[in-house]
Amino acid sequence: MVLVTVIMPVLNGERYIRQALKSILEQSHTNLEVVVIDDGSTDDTAGAIKNLNDARICYQYQANEGISNAINKGLRLSKGELIAHCDADDLWDKHKLEFQVKHMNSNPDIILSGTWASIIDENGLLIGRHRHVCESDLIKLKLGFDNPFVHSSIIYRRCAAVSIGGYRSDADVAPPEDYDFITRMAVIGKTENLKALLTAYRHHSHGISKREARLISRNKANISRFYLAQITEAFVPVTVAQNDLDKGRDMYNNNIKYYCGMIGLCRPLRKAGYLATWKSFSYFMILVIKAIAKAISAVT
Repeated sequence: MVLVTVIMPVLNGERYIRQALKSILEQSHTNLEVVVIDDGSTDDTAGAIKNLNDARICYQYQANEGISNAINKGLRLSKGELIAHCDADDLWDKHKLEFQVKHMNSNPDIILSGTWASIIDENGLLIGRHRHVCESDLIKLKLGFDNPFVHSSIIYRRCAAVSIGGYRSDADVAPPEDYDFITRMAVIGKTENLKALLTAYRHHSHGISKREARLISRNKANISRFYLAQITEAFVPVTVAQNDLDKGRDMYNNNIKYYCGMIGLCRPLRKAGYLATWKSFSYFMILVIKAIAKAISAVT
């Protein structure tokens, strides 16, 4: 049975961490370790963890260094070839790891996998669901404009995470450090979501997404531009038979007209207030047009 390391960063998580850890320790996939990195809690987070008295929990306290540094410390301490992430206030279905480990073992080309998620409030009541796109190709496109993964649902190959340097804490990408990490993983390999509600994501009325909305919006645009620049060529046909240059030029010219039209069709996004999404999509289309223009010059 594959060893899975679950990394859980926490800051003042006394209220929910016991529930979160129990949902992990009661998994049907039992070969696991939980590395909890306490990022400077001032409440009784440590006491809540110790009361569980489970040898599979490795608890490490550090002065407050931020979530990215906490996760990276967990990654350095991890022993598993597969790494799962769980926030200290979220919950897992009993069979989550079992299904994901089987999926990863059956698909060695997949380096990161997530699941659909239920959304619960501060009292654990169901208030919605995240049913994100699942197929790798759709995810690759979707990642250019938004994050189609619930952070507490992901499991990934340790070797892949190490190869990209883990999570980044740079001010221009964090928060949302999970979006930055996942896009960089998607550049080097396949990612997928399982069509199963195996994670419960806890929504807080005063969470970081609301407190830091402007910063997150700015950083998402930075992440999007970097990612789209990396993957643009995957969406552009670049091979034209040398004996069919006229057909090749026509094909590229038609593609330019199509992508310019797509930019125009997306203007309602801007009017509706989705400025960051509109900017990312328009930037992607411009990158594609530039790549097409480059291809045209290559066959003339």
